Order: sequence, then structure tokens, then C-alpha cells
Amino acid sequence: EKMTKKVWVMIGAVVAAAAAVVVACVVLIGGKNEAYRSIMVYQINGNATITRERVGEMAAYEKRMGQSGDMVAVASDRSMRLKLDDDKYVLAEQDTLMNIVAEGNDENARTFIDLQKGSVTSEIQNKLKDGASYEVNTPNSIMAVRGTIFRVDVEIDENKNTNTKLTVFQGTVGVRTIMPDGTVSEEEIKVEAGNELTVEGTPTTSEYSGEPVEIDYDSLPEIIQD
Repeated sequence: EKMTKKVWVMIGAVVAAAAAVVVACVVLIGGKNEAYRSIMVYQINGNATITRERVGEMAAYEKRMGQSGDMVAVASDRSMRLKLDDDKYVLAEQDTLMNIVAEGNDENARTFIDLQKGSVTSEIQNKLKDGASYEVNTPNSIMAVRGTIFRVDVEIDENKNTNTKLTVFQGTVGVRTIMPDGTVSEEEIKVEAGNELTVEGTPTTSEYSGEPVEIDYDSLPEIIQD
């Protein structure tokens, strides 16, 4: 399969414990059974920062503890690999800025990545429970999944036009557009494995560029190729 031969995304199973750097996110749920959600950055190439409300900007380094809602920024020509819980993995590429929320427990876990710019590849190894959710939002679209491997890339030009490209390597991802006023479209396009879809946005509009098309593997960055 093309994906097996050409795409290097699997951050969890194929990456050993080398260069472990930790950013943990703890969420306590009331009652006797407390839930623990975590974000673990176990490989980092170059500089990255974490910004937290009431604390400010902090360097990302080995075993740094974080909190749900932290903002993560990866510098130019750098990258970071994160592990969420025990079965979700995220590769953040260069010039990426994202806010990560990890709430709830195993039954109702809510994982939300607000990708403001840059590129992230997500791998959800196990199917989410019925009450759980995993979303990647960009300025002009929402990607919702149950269990899959997919990449989201956001480019914003000098005129504030936003292009979001979704590339699905395994599974299926549902996409909805978001208008500049925050309105989410009722129409959802499901993008199957081996396909990609672009959402084009301007300061006043947001729309699909067309139907999903086959992945252009040659256009993918080296960091996720063999």
C-alpha cells in the first residue's frame, strides 16, 4: 500500500524511548476515581515553547509538566512529537502553533487541538468510546474522527486567506467548514483513506475546494516520508 511504503507517521509504535521530553496535562474529575489525561512530548528537535495562562511562556524541556489549555509553539525548521494518553500521537511540524485541551476520562475523553497555523499529523490507535471525541480545528474547518491517521496543514497568506488541507492515511475523517462569524456548516464531507481535501477561506467565506482527491505523496514533507 502507498501509505505503508511512503508515509512515515507513526509516532508511537515506531519511535523508541529515545530523547524523552515530557509535557503532562492533568485533569482531575470529582469523586473517588480521579482521571488522568496526559500530553507527553517524547521527542523534540530544536526549540519549542509552552505558554500558560497566568504563567506566560516557558521552554519545552524534558519532563516539563503542563496543563490542559497550554499553547504549544514549534520554531522554524523544528519539530515535536507528542503522546496523548496511551494511544494518541501527534507530530507537530515546523512553524506550528496550537492549543491542546485534554479533558474527561476514558469514557468521555474530549481531546481538542486548535491549530492556528502549521501542520500536525494525528494517530488515534484505538477507536474512541461512544462518549469520547477527538477534533482538530483550524480557522476555517473542523475535523472530527473516531480512530484514524491524518494530517492537517494550515496556511494563511498576507491577505488573511486561509487554506486548510486534510490528508487521510488511514480511516475516515469528517470535515465541516467554519465561516468567519463562527457558523459551522451542516454539511459534512467524509474523507476516506488515501484521499485529501482542501478548505479555502477568505475574511468573509469558507468553502470546500471541490471533492476529495487522491493524495499527492510527492508533495508531503520529508519528515513524514520514508
